[in-house]
Amino acid sequence: MPNDPRNKTEQYSQERIPGAKFFDIDLISDRTTNLPHMLPSLAEWTEHMKKFNIGVNDTVICYDDYSILGSSRAWWTMKVFGIKNCWILNANFAKWKNEGLQTEKGSPKIDESSSVRPAEDFNFTFNQGLVKNMKDIRKWVNSPTKNYELVDARAPGRYSGAEPDPRGKFSIYFTHIKNFLILMWECFFIFSDFMYRFLFPSIFHKKETK
Repeated sequence: MPNDPRNKTEQYSQERIPGAKFFDIDLISDRTTNLPHMLPSLAEWTEHMKKFNIGVNDTVICYDDYSILGSSRAWWTMKVFGIKNCWILNANFAKWKNEGLQTEKGSPKIDESSSVRPAEDFNFTFNQGLVKNMKDIRKWVNSPTKNYELVDARAPGRYSGAEPDPRGKFSIYFTHIKNFLILMWECFFIFSDFMYRFLFPSIFHKKETK
């Protein structure tokens, strides 16, 4: 993530939940644009999922190290490309370790079983209903009637223009698009246990311990 000095690949190799794949958002994105972390093309996504051996009907559980920011983005991206059985772990990796649950380390084993799976297992689709572009936003903002809500999930300082965007060349001071509400992303995991159990139970997968 922006301004995070840690080496993500080293962290993944040092410790992870057994069998976990590393979802590299810098790699699994549109690399033909200078905008950060735009969605990849359908063809690019399919190739990445083949390397992961993740099919469109597989069950996928996403987790993050200390929050749900990265796992939420991975979950949404998978939903966009048609993976319906996708969940977010009801916790994070830090909590997983604190509870003494199993982990593994080292380079992951290469999974070549995708080469023997039928092609239809990787028949991903792009769900346009989960994505809106700038044309859509401009239309809504300039509409005389309001039948929508636009939410800005950035931190208050970036919403107000007091702080720059943390991503290098995108560090430009600006405020926000008019009519956007602020709902900063930190709110979604500060009271995580409450949120997991009562607010959004349908998107979180509860871990089971034995």
